[in-house]
Amino acid sequence: MSDTTARPIPPGFVIKPGAGGGFHQMMGPVWLHDDGRVGIYVEARHTNPIGITDGGFVMTLADHACGFAIFQAANSTRAVTISLNCDFMGSAKEGEWIECRPTITRRTRSLAFARAEITCGTRILLVGNGIWKFLEPR
Repeated sequence: MSDTTARPIPPGFVIKPGAGGGFHQMMGPVWLHDDGRVGIYVEARHTNPIGITDGGFVMTLADHACGFAIFQAANSTRAVTISLNCDFMGSAKEGEWIECRPTITRRTRSLAFARAEITCGTRILLVGNGIWKFLEPR
């Protein structure tokens, strides 16, 4: 886990609760804004050999942000990703702050549809659209 004390976190962001374990824990720390945006500082481990954000990392952030937005909107009902189609439009470098703005575009009894836009300042890095399936309660 990285030291975030030396980096200013933009106003309105707090450490995301319930970061969980496994893969998502390796990605963070992840910050959450009360308007639903998710933010993170790009670290060396998030970059590819040419020094820009790795596509897999950016897609993971989109998946994570949309999944969490769906979880919150569906009263803590868990959902799994069925598909996530992404268009890469830019990149960020180590030390830059990036944000994902998830938007739920449609919901049925068993599915949720969402859109993610990841930005670094005014630059758009990724636009993605996906489908999540609600899981049956345990």
